[in-house]
Amino acid sequence: MNNYLMNKDFGSLMDSAFDNWMGLGSKFPPMNIKEAKDNYTVELEIPGVDLKDIKLKVNKHVLEVSSEVDEEREEHNEDEKYLMKETSHRSFSREISLGDDVNEDAITAHFTNGILNITLPKKEEAKSEEPKLIPVEEN
Repeated sequence: MNNYLMNKDFGSLMDSAFDNWMGLGSKFPPMNIKEAKDNYTVELEIPGVDLKDIKLKVNKHVLEVSSEVDEEREEHNEDEKYLMKETSHRSFSREISLGDDVNEDAITAHFTNGILNITLPKKEEAKSEEPKLIPVEEN
């Protein structure tokens, strides 16, 4: 099991979604979370979403990443006398519980080629904590 799921300080993941993501049968975009000594990194794959449609907010130690896109496309061809109008709605919302070790004031995000990378820096005191080794004795 991944370390972040068992780490009490980081918390747990809570997922919610409204529509199937990109019509692929998934309720939300794929997400990876990695832990390093100085930070956590969250990576979401959200192709087809524009930067302007991405919303990030932190409230009560919960980071919410969401997007809502309404698209409308209309084609009209006078020679064949048809009108076609397609509309679509895509949305998702992902929530990540942040532990006491995350410096919420220093969270940063970058969006490149459909990949959203969010850096969750650890507080200074959390960076210096070394894991406690527990000796195992033979009976």
